[in-house]
Amino acid sequence: MASVGKAAKKAPAAAKPVYYLSPEGSLFQDYDRNGQLWGASYLVVPANQWVKFEKAGTAKGPYLWHQNIFDFYGDLTSYDRTGQTGTTYRSDADDNFYLKSRFNARDAAPTIVCGTDSFTLCEDNAYWLTDNQYASKAYYTKMLAGEDQVARRIQPVAFTDSHVSLIQLGGLESNYVYGSGKLVSDGITYTSTGVYQNFPKPMAPLYVEDIFFNALSTAYSPIPAGKELKLVVRNIIEGENGQRIPGDKVIAEMTCTPDSVKDLGGVNAGDLYFNTFNLVFTQKVDGKAKGFVINEPFSVVVYGFDQEGVDVGLTGSAIPYYVQGMEPAQGTFSLGTTSAYVNLYGENNVALHATFSAMYDYCNPYIDEDGNFGIVKVDDSGNGCQAVADKQNQFGGGVLSVNSPWYDEEGNENYEISGAADWVKGINVDAQTYSDYGIVVLKFSCDPLPEGVSTRSCKLSLKGVRGSASTEDIIVFQGEDVYSAIGSVKADVKSDGKAYNVAGQRVSDNAKGLVIKNGKKFFLK
Repeated sequence: MASVGKAAKKAPAAAKPVYYLSPEGSLFQDYDRNGQLWGASYLVVPANQWVKFEKAGTAKGPYLWHQNIFDFYGDLTSYDRTGQTGTTYRSDADDNFYLKSRFNARDAAPTIVCGTDSFTLCEDNAYWLTDNQYASKAYYTKMLAGEDQVARRIQPVAFTDSHVSLIQLGGLESNYVYGSGKLVSDGITYTSTGVYQNFPKPMAPLYVEDIFFNALSTAYSPIPAGKELKLVVRNIIEGENGQRIPGDKVIAEMTCTPDSVKDLGGVNAGDLYFNTFNLVFTQKVDGKAKGFVINEPFSVVVYGFDQEGVDVGLTGSAIPYYVQGMEPAQGTFSLGTTSAYVNLYGENNVALHATFSAMYDYCNPYIDEDGNFGIVKVDDSGNGCQAVADKQNQFGGGVLSVNSPWYDEEGNENYEISGAADWVKGINVDAQTYSDYGIVVLKFSCDPLPEGVSTRSCKLSLKGVRGSASTEDIIVFQGEDVYSAIGSVKADVKSDGKAYNVAGQRVSDNAKGLVIKNGKKFFLK
């Protein structure tokens, strides 16, 4: 059966002459299980990772890049980033722009300008585009790294922004976008049994607790007692005709039962009335919910729509022209014993809207203007320690930023420390004192510094069970010479007089902490 192309009530907007693409695999903050959504569009990104905004469109240039911040009083602060390089922003020769957010940061999304045209990601968010009042532009699109506004580590995210692309009514005889119902094509009636949606590889390993869908139903309960819908997360393979289809690798198997349905009340749609719900799918192992990590392109396959008594319509998303890596969903339809996959809405580019209760995990030394709090000096006796950057001696150890609790509910560690030298005798993890801030303190005990040894050091790394790994150095040393201690960090020699961090990234000349100039390492306070 070919693509039907029946209208989905909303066609995608035409591309502007100047715009940039959303970072591939990027996520947007979405409706929560209670149906609540923040007014601003938030691009959710991994912390401490460069995020690329790729220039697109037909405009000839020249191009300018800005970051514009509006507050709730309507005041505007505009930062011109064109041709500028800093610790958190830069551009390349092709006029693409890059941003890097610190952990728990909220940064303004970039604006690209060419002549009188400009574009900002998700600028079609009605909260700040419907009028020209400055106060409404407090909802200007932002980037979010780490925890969200109310300090939840797990947050609802989606691959499209619900402010601009949500579709609730569609082309099935039931008026659903995807879900229960019939489809008539060329005089033949087909039954909807399921749907699958391909997604790009997330920008970083994505830890998922559950997946839920906003749904309509003409019934008081979309899933009757004794029934369940099933969802399988699979890898993606190339089919016989070159199409991308769900593969054989199972990443997670999930179910939604009647007790996993969240009632959101009723809604009128013209002459139609529907009850609305969130259908929550979880993976269970030994009767307990179990999360999982996605770190590859993947497909979400939902089936069971044709069961007796099931009355459910899942929400769709019109894929905006600036969102890359997404493709239309494929409905599964049966006719007797045969079945077929169908792109129900043709060139309207409609995806299945899935919301993930998820997070990018994170584990690195805490870094601010004072430097890297993961460079730790242990006294010569081996009994006391302090981060070199800790001027107030507040923490009494190395300071880490993490996005998961150090211990799970069963007391197992979510992070593993490796690389400690044999003279490091103990590492005490204080995961409680600063847990509200996502901060963990490591307190080291060591053998006494041997007589005649001026300085010794070792470099540690962190790895999380939820897919994260440290990208910054954690250095433990004894002795007075911090420069010798950090000298074990290797770096490419760049004799250009410019300053770089240990990852080889250009930083400003007044940067704090470990800085490399002309191949030499300096610890700047």
